[in-house]
Amino acid sequence: MDQETFPKRLAVDCLWLRRTLDTKRTEDPFLMLCTHIVRDGHDCIGPFLENIETSCQLWEPNERLASQRSKVDKQSAPASETNTTST
Repeated sequence: MDQETFPKRLAVDCLWLRRTLDTKRTEDPFLMLCTHIVRDGHDCIGPFLENIETSCQLWEPNERLASQRSKVDKQSAPASETNTTST
């Protein structure tokens, strides 16, 4: 299946994203942190704007997006690929 048919690579759908609050930050208490070993604890590069893909090379789909993609793959697979019973 082509990459264009999948949902965009949005930062909010990243496996490594951790969203939390910092009550010491009064202007913007929302923190978007990266938990990938390379950037652990640093701000996620985002962006968190609607329909703008991230350019982060560490991006991986989170569980929700991965399951959504596998459902799409199963639905679009030809019948010959889904029937794998051996005789």
